This record gives sequence, C-alpha cells and structure tokens, in this order.
Amino acid sequence: MEIQEKLFSKLDSLRDEIVNELTINVRLRWFVAFAFLLLYLGVITFLINSSNQASQKYNFALSELSRINNQTSEQRWPDRALRARNMAISLEKRLWKGETPGLAEAGFERWIRTTLSGYGIEVRRVQLTRGPVQEDKSNLDNNFLSDIQRLRAKVICPLNEIGLIRFLEIASRNTSWIVIEKLIIL
Repeated sequence: MEIQEKLFSKLDSLRDEIVNELTINVRLRWFVAFAFLLLYLGVITFLINSSNQASQKYNFALSELSRINNQTSEQRWPDRALRARNMAISLEKRLWKGETPGLAEAGFERWIRTTLSGYGIEVRRVQLTRGPVQEDKSNLDNNFLSDIQRLRAKVICPLNEIGLIRFLEIASRNTSWIVIEKLIIL
C-alpha cells in the first residue's frame, strides 16, 4: 500500500507540474494542441483508408458471390463441358506435334525452311528456342499446359518481298499455330 500511495502522490505532483507549466507557457500549449491535432488527423486518415479498403474488399467479394451464384444456378453444365472438350480437341490439333520435343522442333524448322525456299528465299540460319507456355492468371493447376512448349524461331535470310508476303499468307492459313510476334527487316 505504501508503494501505491507513493506512486499516486508522484503522479499527482507530476500532473500538477504539467498543468502548471501549461497554464504558464503559451508555446507549450500551442505545441500540445498541434500535436493532438496531428494525432487526431492521423487517426482519422487511417480510419478513412481502412474503411475504403474494407469497402473495396466487400464490393469485390459481393461481385464474386454474384458471379458464382449465376454460375451455380446454370443447369447446362454438361452441354458446356462437351463444348469445352470439343474446343480443347480442336485446339490441340493445331499444335506442332512430334514424338519428342526435339522432333517437333525439327518439324517446325523443316516447315520454315521448305516454305521459304519454295518462294525463292535462301534461309541462312534458323535459330529455335523452346520454353514453357505461360500459365494463365487464374493460377489453376493445369497439367495440359505443363506439357505444351512454346517454340520461337529466329530466321535470318535475305529479303525477298514477294516471297515474304507469300510466306506470311501461308503461315496465316497453316493448320498448326504460327504466331508472328515480331518481324524485323534490316
């Protein structure tokens, strides 16, 4: 009990000193008022930001719930699954195939060389690189995409405008996928 009494008496004396100093010193009063104002504004800003973030999360969750409810209420899932399976089969047919990835590369390079040489373009060099197809943004575990490799070809040859135009036309109508990302003519 003595310790509590001493502690309370020290706190009372300290409080009295602070109140006395605040009544005497005008600058200290302004400083304390300014500090409380800054603290108040900081707390208000924090609460507003937290409220906005919570509101955005709530709206996103609400839209996702609405989307999922629409999907689950749909009764045509077997029809959609069949269409998706048929689409996957037709898209898979457009991939460059080979017993091994190396044989698929060789077939792609052979197609490039024979098509270009068929239009009078002498291919000096074909440089192929292979890498995985980028995963989709939904981050689903998709084993189908992990088996597919992307082939990139860098073809160095002299420019033959008519042959190049015919090559691009054939590439656009090819049964296998050919995407021309960049065409650099020097």
